[in-house]
Amino acid sequence: MEQQNWFYRLNNQQVGPVAQEQIIQLMIQCILTADSYVWAEGMENWQRIEQIPELAAFMPTGQAPQRPKSVTVLGILNIVFGGLTLLCAPFGIISLLMPQPNSPFQMTEMMKLFSLVGYGIGFVFAIVLLASGIGLLNLKKWARQAAYLYGWFAICWGILGTIANGIMFSSSLSNVSPEAMPVVVGGIIGGMCGGLIGLIYPVVLIIFLRKPHVIQACNK
Repeated sequence: MEQQNWFYRLNNQQVGPVAQEQIIQLMIQCILTADSYVWAEGMENWQRIEQIPELAAFMPTGQAPQRPKSVTVLGILNIVFGGLTLLCAPFGIISLLMPQPNSPFQMTEMMKLFSLVGYGIGFVFAIVLLASGIGLLNLKKWARQAAYLYGWFAICWGILGTIANGIMFSSSLSNVSPEAMPVVVGGIIGGMCGGLIGLIYPVVLIIFLRKPHVIQACNK
């Protein structure tokens, strides 16, 4: 395959044709890595550079794999969201346990218990999110897997929590005065909408963490 034109993939785009010398220069500059895909006439499928002897021989030793921008963004967001949840969760638990005599709506013991369980699960989720964010920035395989599983668990728990909260709060509306009814109903609707909006990020995580170039990059 010497002295022939090559195509390569960079940032999910196909580039080429280019000469083999240019491919080698891109490898030396760390723009293309051992995991980058290339193709030339005569090859059945795209292959990683490390699978092609005449190119792999020019790969700089000890080269770190290139981190996709999506992995960087998701890693940072995981750290931010996980850290904020760890900081804010204790305040939510304290406010839940404090008496609120002037509140137009009094939570039942079942509601308080469910909310406390939710805070506990959210605390565990936050630790997973924070750890996976740090791991993603270091292209760790376990971090991608942990963040991917977090996405699915967060979606399932978010849907379950939204439905359960709606049912429990709605069943307690009979104890609310007519004057306070609009405020309480608005709070219930706002809480359910907020819960559904909270599902957006886990869905985004699952979508991007399934992409082949992300799986390929997070392989340490």
